[in-house]
Amino acid sequence: MTSDAELDKVVDAIRASIGSKDAWPPYPGGYPQEVEAALLGSVFSLSAVYGSPYTGARAVVRRWRDHVGRPLNSLAGRLVADVDSAGEPTNFRAILKNNAIAVPNSKDQPTKAAAAYGVARRLTRFGVDNADDVRAKNTEDPKGFYRAITKEGGVGEAGATYFLMLLGVDGVKADVMIRRFVAGALAVAEIKSSQSQDLVAAAAEALQVDMLSLDYAIWDYESRRSRTRRGQPG
Repeated sequence: MTSDAELDKVVDAIRASIGSKDAWPPYPGGYPQEVEAALLGSVFSLSAVYGSPYTGARAVVRRWRDHVGRPLNSLAGRLVADVDSAGEPTNFRAILKNNAIAVPNSKDQPTKAAAAYGVARRLTRFGVDNADDVRAKNTEDPKGFYRAITKEGGVGEAGATYFLMLLGVDGVKADVMIRRFVAGALAVAEIKSSQSQDLVAAAAEALQVDMLSLDYAIWDYESRRSRTRRGQPG
């Protein structure tokens, strides 16, 4: 639960530090018609810097796109089949040129490639193949859809939320940048992911803006502050 006082502090912080929506950086748009790209982007962005088109999660998506040479909008008919034919997650990881672990503190520490492949297989069994299927299943059975994603080792709430966001579903990914901003607004050392998510969602409603745009504006603001603290260009 969030209080009106907490919401007021977050809204005030948004106005003071990020300004009105006219001043916000445009939301990059995600991959609304490419379920494979959204899945890879969400998993490979976990605990990582998202990067430019040639680094981070975007580079992983680009390498998969270059490898298969087709639109990235099929889990069952394409991604799973293509990974299987390439030699399952081991070679998938080599194609993506990324050996990162999905979540360092997860029990079996799967690679992000293995986690993405595992989610694709689970969603296939859940009746999901393309981007439209994801949006339909999330509307029809959001709890079942959420379980289908998060049952895979290493992919939790943040990954599931961001997967939907990259497909154009309005939401807030309560990652370290969002939590840091909300904690600063409330003048507390730490804040739970769920509380920061709720407060940013409520702030979006209060400001009459979409959550995707506000989430990105906060993320961009905190990312630039973080780079400045490390002595890197903003």
